[in-house]
Amino acid sequence: MSTEFKDTLAHTQLGANQDVLGSWDNAMKAANAIEAGDVNTLRDVVSQATEVDKATELVERVVTVSARYR
Repeated sequence: MSTEFKDTLAHTQLGANQDVLGSWDNAMKAANAIEAGDVNTLRDVVSQATEVDKATELVERVVTVSARYR
C-alpha cells in the first residue's frame, strides 16, 4: 500500500498527527484505508499505534468529518 501523501482531508489530518499513529507510513496507510473504506486495514494500523486510545479517537474524528465531505 502506498504511503505517499495525497491531497485529501484524511491524509492532511493524519499526516499532521502522525505521531499518534506511530509514523508517517502508518498515518498514510490509515488515510488510504479511510479513503478506500478498508476497515480491516484501518483497524490493523490503529492497533499498532503506541497509544491505541488516542489513535482510535483521532481516526474516528477523521472518518466522521471525511464522510461529511464525500
